[in-house]
Amino acid sequence: MKNFTHDNWRKKRSYLIVFFTILGLSFSSLSQGVENIDEKSPLYPKIFFNYSYVNALGNYRQFQHQEGIDFPAMRLGFSFEVGNIFWINRLKMNPDSRLKFGIYVVYHELGFLFGKTKTNSNTMHNSSGVKAGPLLSYNPMGALLVNIKATLEPTAIIQGEYLFFRGGVGFDVRYKNIFMGLNFSFGRTGRYGDLSDYSEGIPYFNTSVMRLSFGLNLKSLKEKR
Repeated sequence: MKNFTHDNWRKKRSYLIVFFTILGLSFSSLSQGVENIDEKSPLYPKIFFNYSYVNALGNYRQFQHQEGIDFPAMRLGFSFEVGNIFWINRLKMNPDSRLKFGIYVVYHELGFLFGKTKTNSNTMHNSSGVKAGPLLSYNPMGALLVNIKATLEPTAIIQGEYLFFRGGVGFDVRYKNIFMGLNFSFGRTGRYGDLSDYSEGIPYFNTSVMRLSFGLNLKSLKEKR
């Protein structure tokens, strides 16, 4: 069986980071300048970082077994992200609209999730990935923003032969330079190799998680309404 190694993932991750960076920069060309005005105007974040409390969901919290492979039961953990939001001002519906569109890009997420194996020994999943997707922002009042987003998330559990794509949805509430959010990632990880190694097909294991995030915007722009 051909194993997916840590070195292979590092190469693929580098390509994905470059791809999402170029994608983000291409969207930034659609943005227009903004005008700095009074303190009550909304602050649209650009560069950000956050810390998340991570909770495993569904079957990821239980022992999984397929094709002679035992997958541990995971529980709680944490992750760190750094990313950027590229605001597409040309898609603004009218000058008085409180809605705004953007592209949400996380250049790198590093996560740690803790659990147990069937032998009751402690284990940890050390995951690494990137993500990107569309974002819709609403400014209900003053400097308050409510963002809803969807993401595609290529991720790896880097100490094993696992590589997978997750899809994510979430929202966050931002006030000036701070924010908090709730995000969900849904997907499975598969063991890659020669199909002849498995009598019943490639085994897949649930890896869905929930994140409660707290973050800080490093650079924001004010915009007149």
